Amino acid sequence: MVSVCSDAPETILARLRVPGGRSDALPVGDTPVVLAGFECVRRLPYVAQAGMAATLAQSFGAGDRATTPGSGQTAIPVPHLVITSRSQLSALRESGDLCPELHAVLERFPTIAVPPLRECPDDVPELVDYFIRQVAQSENGEPPAVSAPAVAALERYGRLSRWPGNHGQLREIIKDALARMAGGTIEPADLELPELADTAVVRDYSFLFVDVVGSRRMKLGQDADLVHRSFDAYHAAVARWVEQSRGEVYSSSGDGIMCRFARADDAVRAARSIMNGLGAFNATGNRLQAPFRVRVGIATGPAPDIDSSGGGRVAGEVLDRAYAVQECAEPGEIIVCENTLHSAGSPPATPVEGGPIGGVAAFTLE
Repeated sequence: MVSVCSDAPETILARLRVPGGRSDALPVGDTPVVLAGFECVRRLPYVAQAGMAATLAQSFGAGDRATTPGSGQTAIPVPHLVITSRSQLSALRESGDLCPELHAVLERFPTIAVPPLRECPDDVPELVDYFIRQVAQSENGEPPAVSAPAVAALERYGRLSRWPGNHGQLREIIKDALARMAGGTIEPADLELPELADTAVVRDYSFLFVDVVGSRRMKLGQDADLVHRSFDAYHAAVARWVEQSRGEVYSSSGDGIMCRFARADDAVRAARSIMNGLGAFNATGNRLQAPFRVRVGIATGPAPDIDSSGGGRVAGEVLDRAYAVQECAEPGEIIVCENTLHSAGSPPATPVEGGPIGGVAAFTLE
C-alpha cells in the first residue's frame, strides 16, 4: 500500500462511494490505495511532489490495466486515489500548487468521493478514537480513554459549527487535548473548542427558491378554508421533499419557499422531486379547482453557517440570485446558476435564452 496521507480510519474508508451513486467500495487485498488529502499535497514542495509522481507511476506497472467502476471486476491492478472531486484536482494545478508531473499521474487514477465531516456527524466518535491512537502511537505512548461527555461536547460543537476545518480540525483538537490532559481520560475541560461566534464562517450553500405560479388567480372565488388547507398541505409537501434530499426550509415569503442545502446535487434532486411530486399532490392534497404549478431557481454561493455580524450581506447575494433565476423560469422549469450546475456534477442543461441573469450565467435543467 502507498499511503500519502489519511485523515480517516480504514473502517470509514470502506464506506466511501464512487461518484454517480454506484455502490463500489474501495478495493481490498493487495491493491495499493493512495489516500491523498488536498491540503497535505498542496503543502508539499515541488521536489517531493515529483518524487511522489515517480513512485506512483511505477506502481501502475505494464499495461496500465485499470478497470472501470461498476464493471463487475474486483481486482484493479493500479492504485486508487481518494479525492473529493476532479474539480479540486484541476484547481490545484491551475493555482500552481501541484507540479505538472504529479497532476499527470493523478489524472489517471479512478476516483472515489469523500464527503466532508459536516455531512458525516456519526463518524465523530470513531474518528476521535482513531486520532487518539494515531497521536499516541507517534509519541510512543499508550492511548488514553475519552469520556462520554467529552465525545458529546465534540458532537454538539460539530452540529453547531459544521466543522469548518473538516477532519483536520478534529485531529488538532484531539492533539491539543492530549497535550493538556492531566489524568488518564480526556474530559470536556481538556477540549479547547473555538467559540461558536468565531466559527460562523462563510461557506458555499445552495439555495432553492420555489414559487407557485398564478397563486392569486388560484385563490379567487375559492372558499378561504380550502385555500388555507390546500396551501398548508403544499408547504408541508415541499418541506418533506426538501428534507428527503437533505435540505431544510430556510424561509417562507407569501407563496414562495426558500430552502438551503449543503450540496448542490441535493438541491437539484429536491427540485426534481418537487416537480415530479406535484401531479400526485394535485390529485390528493389540493382542494382547489386550479392545479399547483411552480417554477424553481437554484443558486450556489457563500452564506454564513449561523447568524453573524457582517454575514447577512453575503447571504443576501445568493438568496437574491436564487429568487432572480426562478423569476425567469417558465411553469414547470428549473433554472440554476452556473456554479450550481458545475457543483452538482453538470447534469444535462441548456443555457437560458437572453444571456446571463443578473450578470451570472444560468441554465435550464433538462
